[in-house]
Amino acid sequence: MNQKQGKTLKHMITRMFSMTLAMGLCFSSSVAYAANDGTRDYSGRWSEKVIEKWADEGILGLDATLFKPTQAITHQEMNAMFSAMLNTETQLLTNPKTTRFDVAEALSQYLGVTSDGKVAFKDKDNFNQKQLQAVQALVNCGVLSGFPDGNFHGEAELTREQALVLIDRVHQYVNAYDVVAKTQVKDSGLMVNALSYNVQQSITEADMEQLHFDITFVIAPNPWLKETENKIQAAKITEITLKNGQLNVNFEPTSYSSLINVIVDCTNDRLDTVKGRFAVETPIVDDFEMSTYTSSEGITIKYWLYTPKNPEGSVPLMVWEHGGGEVLSSSFEGANLVANRGAVSWIENGYNTAVLSVQYPENYAFEITDNPEQFKMMKAYNLAKFELISQLIDKGVVDKQRVYISGASSGGGGALRFIMQYPDLFAGGLLMCTKDTLVPMSLRYDLAYKLENKADLRITQSEYDASYAAAISELKGNDIVDVPLWIVHAENDQVCTSYTSLMLYDALNELGAQKNHLSLYSDDEMEALGVHTIYHGVWTPTLHNLEIMDWLYSQSRA
Repeated sequence: MNQKQGKTLKHMITRMFSMTLAMGLCFSSSVAYAANDGTRDYSGRWSEKVIEKWADEGILGLDATLFKPTQAITHQEMNAMFSAMLNTETQLLTNPKTTRFDVAEALSQYLGVTSDGKVAFKDKDNFNQKQLQAVQALVNCGVLSGFPDGNFHGEAELTREQALVLIDRVHQYVNAYDVVAKTQVKDSGLMVNALSYNVQQSITEADMEQLHFDITFVIAPNPWLKETENKIQAAKITEITLKNGQLNVNFEPTSYSSLINVIVDCTNDRLDTVKGRFAVETPIVDDFEMSTYTSSEGITIKYWLYTPKNPEGSVPLMVWEHGGGEVLSSSFEGANLVANRGAVSWIENGYNTAVLSVQYPENYAFEITDNPEQFKMMKAYNLAKFELISQLIDKGVVDKQRVYISGASSGGGGALRFIMQYPDLFAGGLLMCTKDTLVPMSLRYDLAYKLENKADLRITQSEYDASYAAAISELKGNDIVDVPLWIVHAENDQVCTSYTSLMLYDALNELGAQKNHLSLYSDDEMEALGVHTIYHGVWTPTLHNLEIMDWLYSQSRA
């Protein structure tokens, strides 16, 4: 007998033993556990479908009618069930404890998955760090979930039905086809419109007739619309195709970033999946490389850098400064690349350019110049970016004569202050709906987030004159007259006052600037450009405006 045959025989014996043990431990005998009326004690329960599936597989015994679904499972039963259902010799639990925490830690180790431990359960304070990482990893994989009350109840013993459903999800996870969500960055953020399965030759055109998909989206509430509850929505499937071993399920685009979960139920169980189990593919975004840089002052920034493939010499650099909604504390890692087209539009529109985007941990307050601690931090971030860009120039990656910057909202304010701190670095800039980093206005005159009445967006002439004088004084101390700027704002921006952009443009002209442009849009123009009701998102039409983008890339310090 060769080694392979010996191993196969040993595996078959172990498999048979595990199945026999599982049948005994999960049900014992039909004589001992038969229900008096002959019905199944799991009928109508949430676990019924899964129990019946594994009973049909012969794992749980064919004559059983009494599963005792709510009874706590022993570690011997858990191990036997796990070995039989996953066809493995592995003993999952090495100690008698079968709490949800113990099982979660064992499963995460078996699957080789971990996480940052940022769980959303209400009772997360009862978790230690190892439990946090294990539980969230399994949640991400679609293996584990909590209770309807929002808690995890980690110290509770696992019941028999919970154990069976849990192992069933592990089985689906390890046996599922590789699947990729096809996404693309659009004006409103990251959109998903297809799932692509790598089925090789295991599914044929003949099989396609038997396939039926139900795809359910669990959508997070939109605070702008004053929503407080998750929404459940069925995907509208438009086409299912099979080509070159790839099974593609296409549906109408929906916002991927707002999806808490995607639940795919198919007549072929191997095609069942949930959001945590599939990879995400996003053109252009996937070509950015993430890294960190620590400045000479010890400040570390996390950044993403795109460089063209096979560039001939150094290339222009676009620095994209993201808005307040994309800071890490209130979004997710990489939101600065996908929340809108700010990072990708330059590449999509055909410019042979590098793009750099830093994601900040927190947003800064309105009137940052009156906040010494935050203002100091902004300057420290700018130093780190300046040093990083200088390195890229020194390495020949970036053309020192063609470094550009763009930003929107908080990013527009940040871009302005970066230019003011290092005016000799930039060949030009595009500032959109700029936050009030020039002179304090939003809190002083109560101008921010005025969504109801346009009159609330106005200040008196004397207030304007005082702010304008302060803007002139500030710009004299930070000479950016020679940096060409295209400044864009909606006249009635209810979030970031348009006075910042108006004063910046007028003050720079008074100080001698000759290359600047100002685009100030009326309400009707914003509506015509596709921005409705809340006129803050001026970046949407601007990042499609090739006149502005061509103008910016025509600028050079040479």
